[in-house]
Amino acid sequence: MKKIIIFVIILFSCVLVLYANPIESIVLSEIYFDDNGDWSIELYDYLQLGVGSLDFCTLRSQSDTAHFNTGISFTSNDTLVVTNAYMQTDFFIDKDGDILTIYGDIWGGYIFDSICWGNTPNSHVNAPYPGQSLCRIADPYFLLAKENLPSLGYNPFDVQTFGGIQGFTMDGDGNLIGDVQVSISSPISYSIYTDENGYFYIDSLYAMNYTLSAYKVGYPSVEMDVTVEPDSITSISFLLVPQSANPNPQENRLSLSNHPNPFYEKTEIHYSLPHHAVGTITIFNSKGQKIKDIPVSPSENSISWSGLDENNTKVPSGVYFYQLEIKNKTLASGKMLYLR
Repeated sequence: MKKIIIFVIILFSCVLVLYANPIESIVLSEIYFDDNGDWSIELYDYLQLGVGSLDFCTLRSQSDTAHFNTGISFTSNDTLVVTNAYMQTDFFIDKDGDILTIYGDIWGGYIFDSICWGNTPNSHVNAPYPGQSLCRIADPYFLLAKENLPSLGYNPFDVQTFGGIQGFTMDGDGNLIGDVQVSISSPISYSIYTDENGYFYIDSLYAMNYTLSAYKVGYPSVEMDVTVEPDSITSISFLLVPQSANPNPQENRLSLSNHPNPFYEKTEIHYSLPHHAVGTITIFNSKGQKIKDIPVSPSENSISWSGLDENNTKVPSGVYFYQLEIKNKTLASGKMLYLR
């Protein structure tokens, strides 16, 4: 009899521990905002824990909370897409940046899952542009990435569009430096070496924000934050200057990219320049003919181009190239598609 009582006590204690500390589910797979700002969220029970029902669940953002309607089943093999129609009250999510949590109002309350993006702490991805979704990646670390091919209702935790980073490493005089280690330190770890011409290219990257550094013996390490967009190549350049020549090597950095790409009305060309440097973004057509020169300075970080040449005349649809020049030296370049 004592053995039975002891067994029941141990079993009851284990149940209490399980209920007090349930295994955190991974269920938030993808979120999409339409042109009106209305949201759709894909749910999928990645760990197959059997959530079962959303009757006791709520959605929470930084500014709002709403309960799900009753009677919504959610089995382990479901790919469930929920909208505001699934909530008991209208629920607001900030597309520009938010922390979204699905919360269980049982067992004292616990978090099923949580994601963040945009201008929120610990975010590794910017807010989505029109037509993009934010999709969860199973590997690595269930991070969010931008997706140009939203797949709500199928292919959960799967991203289909990727981007890349290319660039050069050079000294303060613009001379290319080869055999430089270029590393990604966050949110993943990856390293590559530039070729003898100082060029490097990292492809098949998820569209999110990365921290890169460049290092070679005899030069201080230079770090840069780089944004990768899906179906785009971000061009950057590292300037490696000996510590004695520049006490602040973090100022020696360049980047260049544009979005949207392709574009219809206008595109934003984003850039960064070393401190005190001024330069020019030059736009060329596919024949190499100069279309427009746009002065840039480190006090700004982007310029707009609406498909106009130097005479404010609309250029035809087609592929255009742009490059960032400092003191008549091309330090970064990119390609864009203009559609009228």
